[in-house]
Amino acid sequence: MSRQPRKSGIRSKKNKPWISGETFKAPLQRRKLKETINTSRSTRIKSNLEAKYRLKDKEIKRLARRDKRKFVNDMATKVEEAACSGDMKTLFSITKQLCNENNPQGNIIRDKSNNSLTEDKLKRWIP
Repeated sequence: MSRQPRKSGIRSKKNKPWISGETFKAPLQRRKLKETINTSRSTRIKSNLEAKYRLKDKEIKRLARRDKRKFVNDMATKVEEAACSGDMKTLFSITKQLCNENNPQGNIIRDKSNNSLTEDKLKRWIP
């Protein structure tokens, strides 16, 4: 078995569906500010950069809150439309998405010879 080489750098995270492109670019700018803070030697310059960093941090949080609020409002309008039209599948799927509910999938039950017993289990449990 060959292993893939380990990649260095920033680990990519799973994107949230509500975060916009503008909000994704803001942390990169904040990261650059942090690098310049760490490399600068003058305390005066460092304090100015730290003030800019704090402002950028607040801006990122404000952008994320705005994006999430917009996403939730859009989903609420979709839920209202689905409720008016009687589309229960969409209604419940959006509600589940907003509540962050995930139903875990059942694990496959195997016997000693590594054969799946899932079908047998269903036959035994369902009369």
